Amino acid sequence: MSQFIEMFGNPLSLNQKNELKRLGECCILNPRRPNIALCDTDKVSFIPMPAVSEDGYLVDMTDEEYGKVKKSFTYFENNDVLFAKITPCMENGKGAIVHGLTNGIGMGSTEFHVLRPINGISSPYWLLALTRMPIFRERAAKNMSGTGGQKRVSASYLDHFMVGLPAIEEQRRFEAIYRQADKSKFGDFKSQFIEMYYNTHNKQTLESVCPIMSKGITPKYVESSSVLVINQACIHWDGQRLGNIKYHNEEIPVRKRILESGDVLLNATGNGTLGRCCVFICPSDNNTYINDGHVIALSTDRAVILPEVLNTYLSLNDTQAEIYRQYVTGSTNQVDIVFSDIKKMKVPVPSMDEQILFVEVLKQADKSKFGDFKSQFIEMFGNPLSLNQKNELKRLGECCILNPRRPNIALCDTDKVSFIPMPAVSEDGYLVDMTDEEYGKVKKSFTYFENNDVLFAKITPCMENGKGAIVHGLTNGIGMGSTEFHVLRPINGISSPYWLLALTRMPIFRERAAKNMSGTGGQKRVSASYLDHFMVGLPAIEEQRRFEAIYRQADKSKFGDFKSQFIEMYYNTHNKQTLESVCPIMSKGITPKYVESSSVLVINQACIHWDGQRLGNIKYHNEEIPVRKRILESGDVLLNATGNGTLGRCCVFICPSDNNTYINDGHVIALSTDRAVILPEVLNTYLSLNDTQAEIYRQYVTGSTNQVDIVFSDIKKMKVPVPSMDEQILFVEVLKQADKSKSVIQKALVYLNDIQSDELGKIA
Repeated sequence: MSQFIEMFGNPLSLNQKNELKRLGECCILNPRRPNIALCDTDKVSFIPMPAVSEDGYLVDMTDEEYGKVKKSFTYFENNDVLFAKITPCMENGKGAIVHGLTNGIGMGSTEFHVLRPINGISSPYWLLALTRMPIFRERAAKNMSGTGGQKRVSASYLDHFMVGLPAIEEQRRFEAIYRQADKSKFGDFKSQFIEMYYNTHNKQTLESVCPIMSKGITPKYVESSSVLVINQACIHWDGQRLGNIKYHNEEIPVRKRILESGDVLLNATGNGTLGRCCVFICPSDNNTYINDGHVIALSTDRAVILPEVLNTYLSLNDTQAEIYRQYVTGSTNQVDIVFSDIKKMKVPVPSMDEQILFVEVLKQADKSKFGDFKSQFIEMFGNPLSLNQKNELKRLGECCILNPRRPNIALCDTDKVSFIPMPAVSEDGYLVDMTDEEYGKVKKSFTYFENNDVLFAKITPCMENGKGAIVHGLTNGIGMGSTEFHVLRPINGISSPYWLLALTRMPIFRERAAKNMSGTGGQKRVSASYLDHFMVGLPAIEEQRRFEAIYRQADKSKFGDFKSQFIEMYYNTHNKQTLESVCPIMSKGITPKYVESSSVLVINQACIHWDGQRLGNIKYHNEEIPVRKRILESGDVLLNATGNGTLGRCCVFICPSDNNTYINDGHVIALSTDRAVILPEVLNTYLSLNDTQAEIYRQYVTGSTNQVDIVFSDIKKMKVPVPSMDEQILFVEVLKQADKSKSVIQKALVYLNDIQSDELGKIA
């Protein structure tokens, strides 16, 4: 909701910039079912009310024969928005966008209204966010008709509801953010901040939480010196960019405070720059860093507020609006923050426990964003450098164009291009900075590249340390950079830049390259000839693109795949114990006596999926026959024990809050962990790893075709890594924060076509 309000304001206000429209003009309400070319035996998706969550997600659906559901149920299609019309579901926020419908058709509860977006007018994400706003639901509740628990919102009320309709471009921008946050399993940190802290009652002035607040000096600029000046161009929403730094004459003493890591830097002047902020990270060199007079440095009292928390608050759109409204003077480009006034601005100060948790999540996000994606690469392709593999061996020079020649470029010498020196490429696979330079100044004596090319540092120690990146967003589509880069250009239909980057960043690839360097001392380099003749297993382009989709998704997430996070955090632990030692209770379930309905519900293989339990497939045991085995409890890890395609699937069981009894059938193993040793979420993550699944099939399974079964007595002896409890708690906390962020994902790989990305995770 915070992102919605930040972008559009209150859409229900009569006083706003957007044109007021009836909701019935913004979407098609309860569209009629068209003539459908399906047989009664064809499958469609069925969505009852319990399958839609109260936080805006579709959490389950089943397949049903069209003939069984075509009458007496609500019809909808992909991208339609469901809105629960009956009390208390409506008030509680039940609603969702429907995706992934079987045969593109859904049938569901008659207690849903359906809102279909109109092309060019409305986005499903805008409609969902609008209808989930508390104020929208509160007004709807006051206009319900009926009595008791049968009160409903009428279609007529929705049709005539007046709302400010933003431009479709703005809705699509909101949709991109919404979809990014959803895929992230964590979401936008601004909205997370609001969700966690914004309503705190503890508010203090900026000067009380920042004992040091200083505007910088008026520098005396020189071409180069050891005193570097942070100016407005260095401060961006995503962090500092020191490519724009300037130099102060070191012969003139600096009489103001020197910047330190953790200072929050706030731009104090200029439309377009005023208000931008970031946390300063002091480079590990011997230079002195100062701010100029257009930048305010805020040194927080870290016993009161952490710099990352203050920076997040300052970057909120609402806070930025407050700054402009109350603490700024001037007009046009001469606007300035009034220093004496901004000191009095009130900021929320959450508890330190909340702040620490928030910062920890930020750190974990950064770790995963700037990680290495070896695990995903290995899981999908195996070791690409092995001579024994399924993929055809090719020279790397056949997989990409090495150091492509510069074409004739229709640019003037004064036209701008991007310039990327070696320091602008990180050791964890990212382009962290670039500057614009006149083409005439850099067209000679530098390396040429284009968008989507992969840079590979060829000189020691940069090569060994992992420097390399995919280049994007080049000015005029052209980049020039250090001559110490090799350039690998993907070939359409043969290679993906993300596959090339991940390949060239693998430690084994770099280790082999290091052994084949030529030169002496610090001037050793990897030759183009070595890369050209390097033999590698080339996966099909479809597989590479699937890898690219995961890689790009993970990058936008700022957290990525929890499997890779698990590997990064725990996989190298030396503490390994048997499954039976960490799970004092391991039990295969009963052979049920099935009935149409009862209070004893049976978890079967169809209920267990990689993304969690799906109870739409549950069955019922005759409650007159006593259950002589253990009853399931929340936190049990459920492991499918039979059948190709189902064997090995696992999830953590969450017991519904009803009065029913839940048991597992004989094809499902229930694992109750000793929580002083290993947490269920940690064990479940380990069991779900591709490597672990391969081990299960390799060592603990008997039978063939669809009759494969886990040998119960053997699986008990399987070794599992047991990280420290502190590590486990941190991992589970991050998982919880991910769930709190409302990013429960049903479809794992939804492409964000307009958002660029990348990320990696570790393997032993």
